[in-house]
Amino acid sequence: QKFISIRRSSRHTRPIRLAAGNPLKKSDADERRCLGRSRGGLTTKIHAVTGECGKLVHFLLTAGQRGDAPQGERLLENIKPGEVGVIVADTAYDSDSIRQHGRRLKAKVCI
Repeated sequence: QKFISIRRSSRHTRPIRLAAGNPLKKSDADERRCLGRSRGGLTTKIHAVTGECGKLVHFLLTAGQRGDAPQGERLLENIKPGEVGVIVADTAYDSDSIRQHGRRLKAKVCI
């Protein structure tokens, strides 16, 4: 049976200077660059779908403070019903909507 795995990784990054006179807010620029602000600094999350041997299938970059479960739903949008038999995901992606999406894909879901 084919299976996929949904994973995430969080990365700290160093600040990026904005050009003087930029009309955009710093938070808007950070969002476009997938940078999240927290007490620990700037962070970025990498959400990925990998195949059986760990080969990258699809990935998303998000700001560090963004929720994981909504990103899991976005990652599963590219998969067609019957294409995979098992979906293995990190507990951060545990939600009813992801489990329902897995059922629509006719796959077993293990979170």
